[in-house]
Amino acid sequence: MESKREIICGVLCGKEKCISNIYVCDGKQKNRCRQLKKSFIYNMNEGQINYVTSKLRQNVFLKACPGSGKTEVLAIKVAYEKEQWKLRNQGFAVLTFTNSAEREINNRLDCYLNTKLGYPHYIGTFTSWLHGYIANPFLHKFMKYKGDERGDKSIRIIESGCTSDFLSLYSSNYGYRELGNIKAHEFFRDFKTDSYQYCGTRSRQGKEILKNLVQQDGWRELDLAKTKMKFWKSGFALYEDVEYMLNLLFENYKENNGIAR
Repeated sequence: MESKREIICGVLCGKEKCISNIYVCDGKQKNRCRQLKKSFIYNMNEGQINYVTSKLRQNVFLKACPGSGKTEVLAIKVAYEKEQWKLRNQGFAVLTFTNSAEREINNRLDCYLNTKLGYPHYIGTFTSWLHGYIANPFLHKFMKYKGDERGDKSIRIIESGCTSDFLSLYSSNYGYRELGNIKAHEFFRDFKTDSYQYCGTRSRQGKEILKNLVQQDGWRELDLAKTKMKFWKSGFALYEDVEYMLNLLFENYKENNGIAR
């Protein structure tokens, strides 16, 4: 264990060994240690030390109660990997569920790095990462979207409650009882159930109406699919459409040198 502490000290502090007197130490992390009133290295337990020194391609599960220092240890891990990183066009991603968690990690990371973590690395939410690094670069192939006049193939997200007149161009060929001719942004294909779900506002029973009609009339599947594909070909999609296509991408496409084929 002591050897692992020395490795962390060498990488982040530039010293061979962590000395006990933090007020005498002149290592690169001296300010953080003085803020903590203890060596940041000796502030970690055995499990945390093992986590920081684990290999990136190794699956590690760090479990601890609230307030035990998980975010601090994650910041140390990120700084530890960043200081040793040699690849210019490959990086690692730190993904969170919320924007507040992203901000907290960045704040802690500022304590250990003199610069912001930038390209080729990434810190942000799962949603931002999926849209920025997977959806926009690759989903135009699923959508058969050729891009705008400048060749930009970025997806334009439409909200299900949008009332813009242009959306009438993307309506179903057939009516769906009280729902009328459904517009492409009023329904989506749910990847969990592999079925069409209504998300519009024309009827409170919209979900049940669409479900029953599709079950009764199989041909409606094709009608909805054509409506949605016309929408996609123009570069538009719902958030739910993006989730559906990403699921298809992850299920059916294999990784080839870091790029989906």
